[in-house]
Amino acid sequence: DNGNKTWIIPEKNMKYGLCILGWMLCLCLYAQKGSFDQETEGALRQLDSLVAQKASFHAARNEKIDRLKQQAATAAGQNRLTIYKEILALYTHYQTDSAQVYLDRISRSPETAGDAELQAFCHVAQAEIYSVTALYGEAMRELKLVDAALIGDEHAALRLYYYRIWRTLCGWFLTYSKSAPVRQHWMQRLECYRDSLIGIDSPGESLCIVEADKAISHGQPERAVELLLPYARQMSPDMPDPYISFTLYDAYKAMSQEAQACKYLILAAKADLLRGITEYQALPLLAQCVSEHGQVERAYNYMICAMEDAGFCKAGLRSLEVSNAFPIIDRQYKQLEREQRRSERVFLYVLGALLLVLSAGLLYL
Repeated sequence: DNGNKTWIIPEKNMKYGLCILGWMLCLCLYAQKGSFDQETEGALRQLDSLVAQKASFHAARNEKIDRLKQQAATAAGQNRLTIYKEILALYTHYQTDSAQVYLDRISRSPETAGDAELQAFCHVAQAEIYSVTALYGEAMRELKLVDAALIGDEHAALRLYYYRIWRTLCGWFLTYSKSAPVRQHWMQRLECYRDSLIGIDSPGESLCIVEADKAISHGQPERAVELLLPYARQMSPDMPDPYISFTLYDAYKAMSQEAQACKYLILAAKADLLRGITEYQALPLLAQCVSEHGQVERAYNYMICAMEDAGFCKAGLRSLEVSNAFPIIDRQYKQLEREQRRSERVFLYVLGALLLVLSAGLLYL
């Protein structure tokens, strides 16, 4: 009997030691995962992969631009201007310096000199570039140079572009105005231009996005969800629509449905990365969201990605937004690194102690 006991007791000790060690490993891994559900965590892992591949999406955009440049080199007259417009559109929210180069080419072309509508287009496009680079006063001056006679039914595309940039510009003024009277002024102007867009836009997805935006601002996020969900269900999971996704994020956030808001914010960030643009809002907001859920390392990676892209684009507002949020996440990240190093030391000490106990048990055997 005594002989049997000398074998049983050490075996139990080793089993208990291994169980404790396994439990500690599981606890450490669980602490790193945060509190998202399985579906959201899976979507975030896909987004992590896209962040790591962003250089390939930029390369695809550059390849498309290069093909258009080759076409422009052999084109002339209005055909060349049409290609220049396409290049300008691809550059505006990707690399504003290059966008300015092609806008200048359009402005200086002989065709523009005798075309009032094309001149007005150049003013609106210049206002959009200024808006991206946070030169809001200059953007407003460019928009005021547009002849009101050109904002009519016979110039539908120009009119839609003009009102869209005005609405965006008023939104930025509203967001960063501190005085109540000033905010009220920009709110009224925003409402005016948004109603103009609703009045002239064709029925469909684009109109529903503007109507949903209005519903959210009027405290009716449920109406916004009702308008956009049919379009959201038709979106390809491989290429979601950034505007539908971000507007649904706003709506669900206003409804305090955090899980749904996070779902559509991830889709909006995914759409921005896949399109290869560098001026965006979703990823920095998502970084703050995952940081609040304890996933500081992921938030840090998202912020670094957003900061690099905003600097590359020279997007003034986005650089400011990221710069304001980054120090908080950076401090959390450094604190996490210190805690991880401390945990690793404690883990090594405990592991060493367990090994000593197990070694003593083996020697006893």
